[in-house]
Amino acid sequence: MTYADFTPWTLRKNDCPESWDIFEGDENDLMLVAADIGNIDDARLIVKAQEMFAALESALMALNTIPRTRVGDTDSYKIAAELDKVIAEVKGENYVES
Repeated sequence: MTYADFTPWTLRKNDCPESWDIFEGDENDLMLVAADIGNIDDARLIVKAQEMFAALESALMALNTIPRTRVGDTDSYKIAAELDKVIAEVKGENYVES
């Protein structure tokens, strides 16, 4: 998935106090994605989820091109493995329900 593979989502305040809706599409063709989200931080995260996912895939590709590097208490190979697992689960590959 790349940035060009999805239609950006927009966040809009709805008529309910402290509640937001998320839409996909442009002004002429909006589709409701999620309604009545009560936490603005959650709503912002949902709106940016597709872009964040594309960025994670890019980061994984970058990590896979460099030699093993120490990162704090871990290393780049372990971080890449964690990213690979999360990306696979988001895509529905190797998903284990917990």
